[in-house]
Amino acid sequence: MLTKQKIITALEAHKAEIRSFGVMKLTLFGSYARGEATAKSDIDFLVEFKKGRGLFDDSYGLQQFLHTLFKKEIDLVKSALVREELKPFIFEGETVEARV
Repeated sequence: MLTKQKIITALEAHKAEIRSFGVMKLTLFGSYARGEATAKSDIDFLVEFKKGRGLFDDSYGLQQFLHTLFKKEIDLVKSALVREELKPFIFEGETVEARV
């Protein structure tokens, strides 16, 4: 079963590929970060792109790369698009930053 630590280890092992999509910061949140994931859970990431990056090609490419890497559905949330009042709901429970 995929775990939080396995996800973080894989992200760190593939940081060059992840950075190629313009990623500055990638944060795992949701059920995998809390250790509550089931076989049907998707993987939730908050992503911060470099200025001028993160348009369709980068976002779609990153999502497909992560889907291929983990063999799971991926939910990417761009940090620049999250309204302040929604952040507590996104980050309830544990979050984990990957060093990419």
